Amino acid sequence: KHRSRRLELRPAPMAVFTHPLTGQTCRLDVIDLSGCGFSVIEEPQEAQLLPGMTLDDLELNLSDSLSLRCQAQVVHCMTDNPAGNGQLRRGLAILDMTITDHTQLMALLHRAENRRKGVCPYIDVDKLWEFFFDSGFIYPQKYRSLQEYRREFRQIYSKLYGRAPEIARHFVYQENSRISGHL
Repeated sequence: KHRSRRLELRPAPMAVFTHPLTGQTCRLDVIDLSGCGFSVIEEPQEAQLLPGMTLDDLELNLSDSLSLRCQAQVVHCMTDNPAGNGQLRRGLAILDMTITDHTQLMALLHRAENRRKGVCPYIDVDKLWEFFFDSGFIYPQKYRSLQEYRREFRQIYSKLYGRAPEIARHFVYQENSRISGHL
């Protein structure tokens, strides 16, 4: 009912996997991508993907230096040309992916959609505290109650935002280094 919005990235990522029936390595261009799935194109004479087929160790090559692993399943097969001589579009759902890889994927997709959005980006802790004060999250009364422990709070925030992405997630809207939204 509410399908995830898919983005067309440039350069196009590539899906690399070992075909479960033939054992051959397949490389297909990814046409569009979301946090839940993606589409690839096959030529009719080279078509190898069947609806329902599970690809246990698929690698999404987003660039030469960034690739993410997942388990995916072919959920639909369509032709771009009703006459039957066009390319075949295959829709794949991501079934399983590590949290770290999924966070990297979502970070890339959010940045591609709007360069000011960020999923777990690096945040200057001084700018974060400035945002907390400017937004009213930390107000004078609250600050007085925290003042005695401010050094410890700054250390904790430095760890959460700089060194512990496995246990924390944050979403930020920022223009250059000025934070205008935080969750």
